[in-house]
Amino acid sequence: MVVARGFGAAESGAFFEAVSVATILVILAQIGTLDAIVWRSSDRGAGLGAGARDALAMAFLPVAALSLVGCCILLVVAPTLAALLTSARLQDELSQNLRVLALTIPATALTGVLLAYSRGAGHMGATNAVEYIAKPIGRLLLAVLAAIAVSRYLLLGSWIVPAVAGILGTIGILFRGRLPLGLLRTGRWERTFWRYSTLRGVAAASQSLILWLDLLIVGALLRPREVGTYAAISRYAVALGLPLAACAMAVAPLLSDALARGGLSPSVVYQKTCVWLTLISAPICTVVAVFAEPLLRIFGSSFTAGTPALRVTAAAALINSATGPLATVVLMGGKSGINLAVSVIGLATNVAASVVLVSAFGLVGASIAWALTIVVTNGLGLWIVDTRWSVGVPIGRISQIWMLVAAIIAIPSTVAVSLAGTGAGVIVCALGLAIYGALVTRSGCDWAVLTAVERPREVT
Repeated sequence: MVVARGFGAAESGAFFEAVSVATILVILAQIGTLDAIVWRSSDRGAGLGAGARDALAMAFLPVAALSLVGCCILLVVAPTLAALLTSARLQDELSQNLRVLALTIPATALTGVLLAYSRGAGHMGATNAVEYIAKPIGRLLLAVLAAIAVSRYLLLGSWIVPAVAGILGTIGILFRGRLPLGLLRTGRWERTFWRYSTLRGVAAASQSLILWLDLLIVGALLRPREVGTYAAISRYAVALGLPLAACAMAVAPLLSDALARGGLSPSVVYQKTCVWLTLISAPICTVVAVFAEPLLRIFGSSFTAGTPALRVTAAAALINSATGPLATVVLMGGKSGINLAVSVIGLATNVAASVVLVSAFGLVGASIAWALTIVVTNGLGLWIVDTRWSVGVPIGRISQIWMLVAAIIAIPSTVAVSLAGTGAGVIVCALGLAIYGALVTRSGCDWAVLTAVERPREVT
């Protein structure tokens, strides 16, 4: 919001295109080691967190080397890539953005690896402190300064400084400021780990492309202003996906341990996560859909052209949260090859749908392509986890939550906005959220946690 408001749709679009390229290269450099470390941490029978340190030793140096290679490649190809992604007017700016953000790739990639080790060892504190508190706040504060000064260099600094501070802070939290020398020696080669990691790396790259490729396709097919608008929509999409991402990180070690040792039922963990995600995400997605236009107007009046696209995005996020951490179940079950197949199918769906629908319907087409990708990949994921582990979505409980949200938030707020304007809609929505919160607090939480898990079918 700050970037779009301070720099306009075109320049913010060029900035977020550079961010998307750097993010994709970070994920490629990590070659799937984040999930592999957590998966390996249970030591497939020795207990939660037992293998995390060995996995970190295996992953650290290869990721460091690949991230440096990715940084160097982007420094060299930045002008050519900029010519492919944007108009002639913004090519120099995008090229400079790409080269500056290339410098963040090693720090960002290694921070992710170290935090995966922390999660694998059973601790979420470092991840929360670095990824969800310090870095976002740092980026926000520096972006505000950049917008006030209208300085593109400060804007780029809002990405560089948190990246460097992130890895230093992570080392400080996990190792008291001194990186263990053992990490400078590659751990023993383990074919199973690297097979899992490599397959997951390709899948992660595909999933990252699904998230970011829409922006690049919009940049290639539409005007720079529309790229900025879609970048703003993408920010909301990322925000709507945060509860799912956080839950997936939190439950991954539990699922790995459950699937490895046969203790706590993975069906129990998965279904409770689905219900909790729906309780949290359903009202948030509803608010975004109902108030899409004023939420985009925050970025500037020109951004309201993306209102229909944001509503489609909110609906897709609602479905995505209801189906829960499907990929995490598959990955913690050791099936990174299956995850890769699903990701490639999703990427192919996204590219084909985006090219066709963006050309025909503009920003709405991009959002529909993203929603279609979610339906395809989640549908395949549901079929896989149901067939392999008899894990299924608690449809009855989720449907009840959806109907409750529709009855006390979505429908009244929509009617109020239509009849009396945004102000009245906000009042009605706030009242509905208060009623929803009271119902969940009094009975919904206990009901959700204790009775949401539907009895799994016998495995045949």
